[in-house]
Amino acid sequence: EAGAFCVSDDGLGTASAGVLRNAMLYARSAGLPVILHCEDHTLATGVVHDGVAASLAGLPGSPASAEDAATATALILAAETGAKVHITHVSTALSAALVGFFEDRADVTADTTPHHLTLTEDLVATLDGLYRVNPPLRPDADRLGVERALREGVLDIVATDHAPHSAEEKELPIEESAPGFLGHETAFAALYTELVLDGRLSLARLVEAMSCAPGRWVGTGGSLAVGVPADLALVDLSEEWTVGKGTLVSRSSNSPYLGRTLAGRVVGTIVGGEPVHDRTGARFGLRA
Repeated sequence: EAGAFCVSDDGLGTASAGVLRNAMLYARSAGLPVILHCEDHTLATGVVHDGVAASLAGLPGSPASAEDAATATALILAAETGAKVHITHVSTALSAALVGFFEDRADVTADTTPHHLTLTEDLVATLDGLYRVNPPLRPDADRLGVERALREGVLDIVATDHAPHSAEEKELPIEESAPGFLGHETAFAALYTELVLDGRLSLARLVEAMSCAPGRWVGTGGSLAVGVPADLALVDLSEEWTVGKGTLVSRSSNSPYLGRTLAGRVVGTIVGGEPVHDRTGARFGLRA
């Protein structure tokens, strides 16, 4: 009934800058925001970040320039066309800086993910297919740059990039495994543990990036007030828990945090005033 509220490349990229420019013009005329996962697939031909870890592991790498070049192109076209553009899954310090440069020159917002804020390329040394993701895990210098951009509000939102995969898809050599991680259940706890408790990000900024800002972007409000639909996540900040296959509600278990002890746990979720999740798991018949 409401119809589509945005359009996206769904992580596949566009055939050319010309196609992307036309898409932005059409989207602007229709009043639709454009969400872009920026990777130039003529450069992003590897399976991990093209860096020291890839070289030591003997793995084909995708350079940071694959993301940076695509991000720069998207932002330049956003400024020219006037389209409302959201850059998703920012993982490099330069891409984050580019977003900052264009924030007063274009109608642009951006997000990053929990894993790009808390994990680095070092994990690929295990050769475990679990750690393959697009864009790939980056060096710590990129992680720090992305963290700074989130802290300063250049990156508006944290998005999970939730991508469940079966064991058959992930328990393969890293070159053959499906890229992507579970994200929903560990997103808050991973960031609260690694960034908030370590004093690198305020709790208020984390809440803003994970709830208020996304709510405003999609037009659902993102606030608590009398008369506003109750869309709430209830969190126990004092609880510590170990991520394991038995603690995940998802049918999949491809979490990069398996075996890690995290602080802070979502204990309930309310959507439109109705409880839909509690500590025993989802109350729906479906599981993501």
